[in-house]
Amino acid sequence: MDELLLVVQRLIKKQQLVFENRRLFDETRQELADRKKMEDKLLEVDRLKGEFIANTSHELRTPLQSIIGFTKLLLSGRVSDPQKQDEFLKIIEGQGEHLVMLIDDLIDVQRLESGRFHVDKSDIRIDEIIADAVHELSRLASEKHIEIDMEVAVSLPDMEADSMRIKQVVVNLLSNAIKFSEDGGKIWLKAAQQKGNILVQVMDEGIGIPKAATHRIFDRFHQVDGSPTRKAQGTGLGLYIVKQIVKAHGGRVWVESDVGKGSTFYFTLPVKSPS
Repeated sequence: MDELLLVVQRLIKKQQLVFENRRLFDETRQELADRKKMEDKLLEVDRLKGEFIANTSHELRTPLQSIIGFTKLLLSGRVSDPQKQDEFLKIIEGQGEHLVMLIDDLIDVQRLESGRFHVDKSDIRIDEIIADAVHELSRLASEKHIEIDMEVAVSLPDMEADSMRIKQVVVNLLSNAIKFSEDGGKIWLKAAQQKGNILVQVMDEGIGIPKAATHRIFDRFHQVDGSPTRKAQGTGLGLYIVKQIVKAHGGRVWVESDVGKGSTFYFTLPVKSPS
């Protein structure tokens, strides 16, 4: 009887050892899988940073070359036609504004990374911000003969938000819609109250975004076309900043898109709580 008990105890210990080895094996396999995922993620971050550096260099160099080229041409005295002079000065102005926007994006990302990004809230009206954004981008839209249709609900409630930052969100989404739309296209900019939020939509008939890319479109450095030879300008920072601004206001942002049919970007902001 004692021998049988010893045999049973040995079998139990062996079984426990098997289970323990199995557990250690599973843990090791999971650890290796997690490590592989982390390595892949780090490699992807390095790849995106490489693209970002290449694209940012391209974004800085192109307008600077344009500014220097047209400035030299004007200073040489070879452009005597006042109309041509005005045309070249407008190009220089536009390229300079593009550089300022790029630098502002870089500063915003640095503030986000260091935890120094903040919003200054006050009572604002979203309809006024939308109108200002459309006015600011009217020349860019007219250059491509794009119509912007505003559909803003009447009597929208006030919001407590940073007017400059919310305008930055609208300008970014609207400028992207213009950028990725064909000449002669149409863009819809809508705002309406939805429960306790204001819902803003920017809809275009542009090139669209592949389904696989929509969940990453708001990631830092991410671009659908990351090559320096891409047709559309950009560093892959704008939508990342948009997401952080909306998030800082207690809202959310997302996109729905079909390749070849266009995209609709949405964002929500909470209405001002009654005092």
